[in-house]
Amino acid sequence: MDNPRIKTVRPQSASFLKVEWQDGTSSTINLTSWIDKGGLPLSALKLDHVWQTAKVEDFGLTVTWAGADLAIDAWHLFQHAREEQSFNAENGS
Repeated sequence: MDNPRIKTVRPQSASFLKVEWQDGTSSTINLTSWIDKGGLPLSALKLDHVWQTAKVEDFGLTVTWAGADLAIDAWHLFQHAREEQSFNAENGS
């Protein structure tokens, strides 16, 4: 996928997002490490009431959350999805 775009996003429990891409595929993405590496600026995403506010913005190019500057772009989400897919394939999951 050259320019991934998000069709829908559904927050799951504890740092997981269910993403439906505009090409019809879907991914469940674990963002725990991204949130942890983001330090204090992303720490609000550990709160369920904030996590559950995820929504698609910018014509499918961004997921945002309620709060000050809480967002991730589609390209980085797609990269997380690919890394997880590769890891699961290597480990037979």
